[in-house]
Amino acid sequence: MKANFGLMVSAGIKLLIGLVLVGLLIFLPAGTIRFFNGWLLIAVLFVPMLIAGVVMALRSPGLLRKRLNPKEKENEQKSVVAISGVMFVVAFMVAGFNYRYSWMVMPSWAVWCAVVLFLLSYLIYAEVLRVQRINGEIDGYGCQFQNVDQNQEEVFGHFVYTIQLQKRIEEQEKEEMREEALLRVKDPETT
Repeated sequence: MKANFGLMVSAGIKLLIGLVLVGLLIFLPAGTIRFFNGWLLIAVLFVPMLIAGVVMALRSPGLLRKRLNPKEKENEQKSVVAISGVMFVVAFMVAGFNYRYSWMVMPSWAVWCAVVLFLLSYLIYAEVLRVQRINGEIDGYGCQFQNVDQNQEEVFGHFVYTIQLQKRIEEQEKEEMREEALLRVKDPETT
């Protein structure tokens, strides 16, 4: 329990630092803290993060420990993480400046649709976390099947193959129709 307490303190400190930094990145450019959508964004980002952190601390402390120290080994992954970090910083600042200068005022329904979509995507992320295991069957990004026998895997593989084949046929038919249309435009007498 002592190790979990230390892990929870570490996670809490990182959450608070993130909350302060995101708040600064949003509200300083906005020029005010009276920015409802800014507070909504913070809530939508940090409440699910807090819930996921508590669940991981209770059910899979190893996974939380791994998530708190995301040291990438591959150079390609390091650059992806760095670029996405820059994109997040810029996006938070643009949200604040957008509020301050009214560049683009979003209708309320669009804001709430975005909130719902974000929360749904967080549920997908939570499912990935649920299947991940540290020192168990699945480790990494939850991409392996769990409790799937050979027959089920073959059915799934056939399903994916059928969809891919159908897409290729549709693409080929579209391409043939485009070519026929171009021929008719170039030489209208052939029709």
